[in-house]
Amino acid sequence: SYRYNVLLRSNKEYPSNSELCTAVLEKVVESAADDYQIGVSKIFLKKTIFTQLESCRMQTQSWAALTIQKNIRGFITRRNFQYFKEKTVVIQSHIRGHQARLESQ
Repeated sequence: SYRYNVLLRSNKEYPSNSELCTAVLEKVVESAADDYQIGVSKIFLKKTIFTQLESCRMQTQSWAALTIQKNIRGFITRRNFQYFKEKTVVIQSHIRGHQARLESQ
């Protein structure tokens, strides 16, 4: 049940695993309720339902991974830009100082 909890995208607490499973199945699965059955300690799914759940879970997981990668790449790019900008200013100031000394001679 917790494997597919990310599909709900909410922080709502469910009192029991069966309610959590029902919420996940109602949100993700478009087929009839007779394609799955919730027992006392197990959930029985038809293969099509399982495939739908896994597909949605993998899409959500891929989206999360891409978002993390995007944010880290942006952070690294901004940090590198700032570093090179500072170094460029230092080089420019040295060159201008050298040119000023040459002109004053």
